[in-house]
Amino acid sequence: MFPEVAEALAVRALSGPQAGLLRWLRNGAFRSAAANVVLGERMAAVVARAGGLTERIRVIPDWSDMEAIRPVAVADNPLRREWGLECVQCGNIGR
Repeated sequence: MFPEVAEALAVRALSGPQAGLLRWLRNGAFRSAAANVVLGERMAAVVARAGGLTERIRVIPDWSDMEAIRPVAVADNPLRREWGLECVQCGNIGR
């Protein structure tokens, strides 16, 4: 998808003339796509610079709405109480 990454990482099989060909094919795909879906504004700019038509670029963030989802103190967290996790201090569930 992004031959520039292969070049930056010195992946020989995808560097040099091959990278140019891959970039040309990728940019053509961006131009001809009905829509290019990206995860953020910076990636939208990258796709636009590579040939994607700005009116066909759609940004769909893959993170939560930070206004709707807020951290809750351990003592006030009803889910921790329901699951019996009041004493858990670390791990994937967090504090």
